[in-house]
Amino acid sequence: MVIDSLVLALVCCAAVGIGLLLAIARSRRPPPSRPAGGRRGLMLWLLVPGWLGRAVAASDSTKAATPIGKRLCVVRVHNKHTDRRQGAHFVTPMFGQAFRQGDMPAGERPHFTLADGTECPATLWGITSWPDGSMKFCAVMVRIPHSIPAGSVLEIDVRAGGSVAKPSPRTLEDFAPADLSVVLDGITALDGTWRASLNDGARARRDVVPIANGPAGAIWRVGSEFRNQAGSPHGQLYCWHYVAALNGAENELLGLRYLGRVAQPWTDVAQPKAQHREFSAELRTGTRVLRRLRGHVAVEMPGDAIRLPHYASFFTAGPDARWDTLHANGNPETEQRLRTSLDAAYYIASGLVPPYDLSAEIAEGEVTDYVPMGRGTVTRAMGTTGERADIGLLPEWNVRHLITQSDAHERIARVNGLTVAGLRLTFRKRETLQPVPCVDIRTRYEGLGRIEPSWRGYIYMSGMTVPSPNESLWREDTAHRPGCTYWPYLFTGEPQYLDLLTEHAFAHILELNQGNETVWGTTFPRPEVLEGKWGGERGIRVGVNGTLHKGSGVLLYGIGGTRMAAWRSRDVAQAAALAPDSPPDGAAVRLYLRDVMDSSYAAFRDYMSKVPASYRDSGLFIQGKGNGAPWQIAYMSWSVCHQADILPTANSKHVREHLSRFWSSFSKIADMACLAAYVCTYKDADDMLIQSSSQLLGSLRCQLTFDAKTSRVSISEGKQKTNGDWRAQNGDVFGFTEKRSPEIAPLLNGRSEGRFYAVNCQQQTFQLATTPSGKPLAFPKDLTVTDFFARLRSFAPNLAFDAPNSPSGYSANLRGAVAYHKACGDDVEIAYQSLHKIVREQHVKFFNRPKYLTKDSRIS
Repeated sequence: MVIDSLVLALVCCAAVGIGLLLAIARSRRPPPSRPAGGRRGLMLWLLVPGWLGRAVAASDSTKAATPIGKRLCVVRVHNKHTDRRQGAHFVTPMFGQAFRQGDMPAGERPHFTLADGTECPATLWGITSWPDGSMKFCAVMVRIPHSIPAGSVLEIDVRAGGSVAKPSPRTLEDFAPADLSVVLDGITALDGTWRASLNDGARARRDVVPIANGPAGAIWRVGSEFRNQAGSPHGQLYCWHYVAALNGAENELLGLRYLGRVAQPWTDVAQPKAQHREFSAELRTGTRVLRRLRGHVAVEMPGDAIRLPHYASFFTAGPDARWDTLHANGNPETEQRLRTSLDAAYYIASGLVPPYDLSAEIAEGEVTDYVPMGRGTVTRAMGTTGERADIGLLPEWNVRHLITQSDAHERIARVNGLTVAGLRLTFRKRETLQPVPCVDIRTRYEGLGRIEPSWRGYIYMSGMTVPSPNESLWREDTAHRPGCTYWPYLFTGEPQYLDLLTEHAFAHILELNQGNETVWGTTFPRPEVLEGKWGGERGIRVGVNGTLHKGSGVLLYGIGGTRMAAWRSRDVAQAAALAPDSPPDGAAVRLYLRDVMDSSYAAFRDYMSKVPASYRDSGLFIQGKGNGAPWQIAYMSWSVCHQADILPTANSKHVREHLSRFWSSFSKIADMACLAAYVCTYKDADDMLIQSSSQLLGSLRCQLTFDAKTSRVSISEGKQKTNGDWRAQNGDVFGFTEKRSPEIAPLLNGRSEGRFYAVNCQQQTFQLATTPSGKPLAFPKDLTVTDFFARLRSFAPNLAFDAPNSPSGYSANLRGAVAYHKACGDDVEIAYQSLHKIVREQHVKFFNRPKYLTKDSRIS
C-alpha cells in the first residue's frame, strides 16, 4: 500500500508538472535561455509531494478537462528576478484587464485558468462597462495554486463565462497587528513629530473606502490624520493608506501589501496656514522603520528632507514604485519579486489604447527611481517648447512599455505615474473628502458636495484656500502636460493611479476660467470664432441666442492652441471612461465627468450644425485667432479618436468623423506635404476666417526671389538647404503676411494678408496674379522672401515644408493621427497614403520613439 501510494503520488506530481511546463512553454515571449537554477527549481518542485498535496487539498482549486468560457487573452506572471521558486497559492501582483465590447457580456465575470484547466480564484474591482453593458475593464489579483520556478513565466488564460465570486473573510482587523504608519519630523513650517496611523484611520471609520473583496483578498483605502504626540490632528497634512490583505487557500491571511500617500489636499481649510512644509519621513511597522524616505526640497539632488507644497502629494513607495509587502507575522520580508505582463494585442483590439505598432524596435529602458517630490523622467518645465517624450496622447515611455512589456520600461511607467502626484492638482474638500466640482450641469452630484462655479484652481487660485507661497519645483502647463496615470492604471489596476487620474481630470475643469457665457459665432464671414464679449471658458454658447453647453470649454476652448483642448479633454475622458460603474465610496465622479464630456461633444455638434456647409465638409475646427498649426490639429485627432474609442457615443463619433474630414478634404485638392509644417493660416485675403479647406495654406520655408525686371519668381533653397527643388503649377496658391515677411509689404498694397495664384509656370520660375488666370503682377523692386504660406498641387520631390521633421516631428505626428482615423473606420485613405509616403521617403526611424507609430488597423 505504501509503494502504491508513493507511485500514485509520483505519477500525479509528474502530470501536474507537465501541465505547468506546457503553460510555461506557451508564453509568447519566452526567455532566450533558462538559467540552470530555474531548471533545478522545477525538478525540486516535481520531487516534493508536499506542494502537490497542498494544491489538491485546496477547496477552491478545481481542474476542468475542458475549461468553461471563451478564451480571450493571456496574462503572464514572471518570476525572473530571483533564483528561488515562488511557492504555490501565492497572490499575483495587481493587474488591469481590458475587454473588447461584447467579449464579457453583462452579468458575466472573467475567470482565470492555467493551461491544464486549473481554476485560479480572483478578486475584481474597478469594473466599468461599455454602452451595451458588457465589461470594459476591471482590476484583478489572482491566487495561483501552482508554483513558478525561478527564471520562468506562467501563463494564465483569461476567459469569459465566470460569475461573481464569494468574498474572503478579510477585514480591517487583519492589518491591526502590523501597526503601519507614516511618521514626519518637522523641519520648516512643521514643529515636532507627526504620525498618520493606518489603525487610527480604520478605527475612526470616517474615510474608509472598501475597494474590493474576493477569494484572493480584500483592498481598502483608509484616510487618517497626521497627529502629534498629544493626539491633536494637524489639519492640513493627511495620509491615504492603500492596503491589501491577501487571502490564502485555507482562507488564512497570507500577508499585506501597502502604499501610503502623504498630501496637503484641502481647498476649504484656512488654518493652519496653507504653505510648503518640510520634514523628514519614515514608513514604520510599530516602532520598526521599514523605509526612510528621501526626497526633494529645492534642487534635483534628493536628500533626507522633503518639501511638500500645498495641493501636492507623494507616496511611500521605494525606488521601484511598488507597494510594500509584509508577511502575516508582521516581518518586513518580501515575497518573490513577481510581475505580470498583459496581452498587448488584445488591449489594442479593445480600443482602450491606440493601434500602436507592436513590432517597433525598442531599446531597453534605463533604471529610473521613484523619489518623493522627484521628477522621474518627466520634464519639470512643462512649458518648454519642442517635441518631447512627455507630449502626446500617451507619453513615449508608456508606449515603450506597452510594446516591450519589459521590467525596466514598466518601472519607468510606474515611477512617472507616481511622480505626477507632486503636481499641484490635488484639490479636495475636507468636508466631502472628494475632488471639487465646478460645473453645474446638474444641481447635485451624489457625494461631491456643493458645486463651486466661482472657484478656480491650478496656479490661479480663487475661491479656495490660496497657498503662500504658491510655487514648487514643477512648472505645470496644460498645453504640454503629459498623461502619466492612464496607462499605469490600465496595466496595474492599482487604485492610486485612478485616484490621480480622477484628481487631474477635476483639476483641468477647475483650471478653466470661471464663467460660461462665451459665444461662438456661427455666421460667416467673421474675423474670429468668438462673437461679442468674452465670458469665461467653462461653457460655450453656440450663437448669440443659441444653446449654452456648460462644461464644454474642456473641448472647445484652448487659449494656448488646440493642443490645450486636446490634452485637457483627453484626461477628463480617460477618467470618465475608467471610473467604476459602482463607485466604492458612492460619489458620482463618473456621472460628473461624463456629463462634462457629453456636454462638450454636444456643443461641438451643435456648432457644426450651424456653420456653413463648406466649413463642415472641410473638417475645420478653429479655436483661436489667426494662424493655426496642423500638428495641433493632429493632436486633437489623436485625442478625439481615443475619446470616441473609450467613450463611444454618437456625439463623440461625430466629433471624430468631423476631424477626419480635415485631412481627407485637403488631401483631395493639394499635396499633404503642405500640412507637414509648423503653422498654417486660417485667414483669407480679407483677414476673415476661412470657410473651406480650399482656402487653407501651409507655411513654406525656402527662398523665393522676386525679379522686378521680369516679374518672375524663382525658387531656391532656404537657409536650411532644403525644400528648394519643387516646381509650381498654374493655380497654386501663395499667401504673404507683413508680419512674417515685412519685405513683401509693397506687394500687399495695404492689406494685412494677401493671396496670390501662380501663372505662367516655367521650370522653377512662375509669376503671380490676384486671380487664378489673371494678369501677372509687376513687382515694385527686387525682393527675397523666405517665410510665407502656400498650397501646392505637388511638392515633389520634396516631402515637407519644414526642415525639422524627425521621427518625433510634424510629419510623423500627422501620419500617426491619420492612421488612427483609418483604424477607426474613417475615410482618410488618400491622406494616409500620402503621409505614409512622406514618412517612408524621409527614412524616418521610429527606433525607441514609437508614440507616433500607429498602424491603420487594429488587427494584429
